[in-house]
Amino acid sequence: MIGVWWAFTAMAWACDRPALTAELAETLENADRSFATMDAKGFLSNMVVANDELACLRTPLTPDLATQYHRLLALDAYFHKDELGTIQALTAMVAVDPDADLDKSVAPEGHPLRRHLETARTTDAKATDALPKAEGHRWWIDGSVADRYPMERPFVLQHEQDGEIQQSTHISAHAPLPDWTRVETIIVPPVIHTKVKKPFKKSSIPIFAAAGATALLAGGAYGYAWTQRDGYFEQSTNPEDRPGLRARANGATIAAGALGGVAIGLGSIGLVIAW
Repeated sequence: MIGVWWAFTAMAWACDRPALTAELAETLENADRSFATMDAKGFLSNMVVANDELACLRTPLTPDLATQYHRLLALDAYFHKDELGTIQALTAMVAVDPDADLDKSVAPEGHPLRRHLETARTTDAKATDALPKAEGHRWWIDGSVADRYPMERPFVLQHEQDGEIQQSTHISAHAPLPDWTRVETIIVPPVIHTKVKKPFKKSSIPIFAAAGATALLAGGAYGYAWTQRDGYFEQSTNPEDRPGLRARANGATIAAGALGGVAIGLGSIGLVIAW
């Protein structure tokens, strides 16, 4: 239960209000315009806004917006001299829309981005894996309902419950799914007691304490990941420091998910022993 609370409230802290898809579309257009006019400050600023708006969406993304968002991430990766990230984002873009292209005002003929786009078009990233199934829940991948997710390219994942999007996030290529996608963190089955409860066993107290401590560590790792993310997007950050900030943010996020899973497991064991 600790892991469930932590996973669902972490996003709530970041969103003052739900974002609209129309707002995200406008931000992406502004980012494209800034990149085309070589307005680095404006481009990076729009990048931060777009990421925040995506995380706060409460309606499904459209395939067109997903295509535009992947293009924005490709431009951002290119801006930071991340060739692999550029190709992966472009691979996601053409996977959503095979006819998608880069505007010539952004990438004229002979531009390195053109070469990266051709590489993306020939990249085999068709491997998929199943998403968890749960009654009353469904998943959206890049603006379309899906029951499988791509393993070898980035994608935008959204979780819908009772007709409303609960989470929206960008997943990098080869990255594990967020902790909140696991079925046990989505479904909390009702508990019906037909017998008198057994006395609480004190032997389970250390296990509950360990679960609580692990959950706190998970929260700390998650908070550290956000500080590294903020540093990555800070305009005054030295470009040479950005790869390290990105790596530490990704590592801390993965560690937070793993620790959250351990906390859930310890809590479950404690319940079994207690009752």
